[in-house]
Amino acid sequence: MRPEIMTSIQLARWLYSNQGLYRNKSALDMGCGSGIQGVVMAIFGSKKVVLSDVSKDAVANSKENIKKYELENQCTVFESDLFENIEVSFDIIVFNHPFFGDIYKSGEEAAIEMLGGKTIIHRFFDQAKLHLNKNGTIVMPFFSFGRRNK
Repeated sequence: MRPEIMTSIQLARWLYSNQGLYRNKSALDMGCGSGIQGVVMAIFGSKKVVLSDVSKDAVANSKENIKKYELENQCTVFESDLFENIEVSFDIIVFNHPFFGDIYKSGEEAAIEMLGGKTIIHRFFDQAKLHLNKNGTIVMPFFSFGRRNK
């Protein structure tokens, strides 16, 4: 299984096990992909969830899953490059950041390309501080591909 899929599943499980982080709070699922993290937070207690991704396909997939689980009144989905189209702040921001570009790679080659270099992570933190409520939480998983990535 591709590492980014494994990480999405593990993050969804972790969110399920840590419902106190988002129960009765506003949440952002940044880089939502299929929307799995946003769906978990909506089903298990978040009062409002915004899901966002730069990919049109990911946004469409997230909307399908929001509809499938009847969460339209609780969730909103945006196409956005990080916080570009996000105007509000949140109690929790979950960012399952991208691991690769368009082509799947492995080993050292993946470690070099991972995260688009450091740019996306730096941009995320620069922008996130403007969208995180006081005493808010950022949840961001990491996956290691070897010594260069450590």
